[in-house]
Amino acid sequence: MKKLLITKYSCLVAMAAIAIGFASCKKSYSSGDDYNFSNTVSSYVELSSKKDVNVKQGASFSVGVQVRTAKQQDITITYELGGGLSNTGSIVLPRNLLTTTTTVSIPANSVPAGVDTLKATLKLSSVGPNKYNLVIGQISPASEVIKVNILR
Repeated sequence: MKKLLITKYSCLVAMAAIAIGFASCKKSYSSGDDYNFSNTVSSYVELSSKKDVNVKQGASFSVGVQVRTAKQQDITITYELGGGLSNTGSIVLPRNLLTTTTTVSIPANSVPAGVDTLKATLKLSSVGPNKYNLVIGQISPASEVIKVNILR
């Protein structure tokens, strides 16, 4: 009889613990320390370095790009070299890699006569394929710019 009574109390305690456990899952009973993870950072492409570059006309310089998460397909990133130059090009980031580097060539005779330095900018302009919903820059596309000083 005593054993049966202990078993009944054990069952009652266990059921009460389960009921309290389920009740604590109810949002109105929450203590208010719920964490919202729905505002996550989207996948983005950015320049590996945003340091100013000094390069002579007719020479080239390296540009690196990186992604936050590796993708299962090649990613093509298009860049524009503006500020007196109208060059565009693309960088292919191979699948499953987080970073890659490419070489950007500066045409000879880019700097006009009478000028020692031509100021240009290299910026990332587009990224694809679009199925990954990639964006340019973690903060904004305007942040992904390199200042390029083209020397005579």
